[in-house]
Amino acid sequence: AEADEAQQEALFAALASNEAFAGFTAAHRTVVDVLEAYPACAAIGIGHLLEVLPRIAPRFFSIASDSHTHPAAVRVCVVETDGGLLSPVLARAQEGDEFFVFIRHAPFNLPLTRKTAPVIMVGAGTGVSPYLGFLERRAVWAKRKVALGPARLYFGCRQERVDFLFAEELQQFLVHDNGAEGTAGGEPPLSALRTAFSRDGPEKVYVQHRLAEDAGEVLRLLQEQRAVLYICGDATRMAADVERTLLEDVFMGAGGMARPVAQQAIAALEKSNRLLKDVWTS
Repeated sequence: AEADEAQQEALFAALASNEAFAGFTAAHRTVVDVLEAYPACAAIGIGHLLEVLPRIAPRFFSIASDSHTHPAAVRVCVVETDGGLLSPVLARAQEGDEFFVFIRHAPFNLPLTRKTAPVIMVGAGTGVSPYLGFLERRAVWAKRKVALGPARLYFGCRQERVDFLFAEELQQFLVHDNGAEGTAGGEPPLSALRTAFSRDGPEKVYVQHRLAEDAGEVLRLLQEQRAVLYICGDATRMAADVERTLLEDVFMGAGGMARPVAQQAIAALEKSNRLLKDVWTS
């Protein structure tokens, strides 16, 4: 009884204030974690527990394949997260295991009616996922001799030898089926691959740094050729840094715009679906 009361007091203390509650939930504890830390709570009936627990929200993953290239399959790239709800299950999945899935359609797609529009893709880590599908589709178009605009990919990760996802596949997209690189006769699926490996050198280099290095070319593609810019990955860090680079280095730096004018230019890109984001928070 004394142990139960002590656990009750400890649990109440963890929920006593907004600050304490924030600290308690920051660890992303599962129901099992709470029951192990406070065994007295195990006396709660399973029926009552299910009544008070919120419904588990679906987990969304960017599709890393093209539906025309793979009409009967969907590929996703998932990082197993410690304490994660679904990623450990997927990591242990075997052939034949079944999951309930659905596809949520979003505007994060290639410009199908403007295949000659340049494409600028920015992503870090698993943020490269949707671009695999983009490049598979462009490979089909290139094989059919469809005129394509240039496609630039800015990809970042920590270490090239450890974290460079789909490295061989991306290299293959840089050339046509006949082995030739892009020429005046047409663009390959991927025209340029700009990588940033933050832990491989003396200084940390991220995708926004590569984008800043190419600020003049990025500005030219956006202004003169009406390119579409895509950002995929972590919303609070990578995506925010890329948008800051777009504002300060591309439009203000290379474009010589005042900040309010540059902000209006970015807003116009978003309004016209020429700046598209597929981002998430951890």
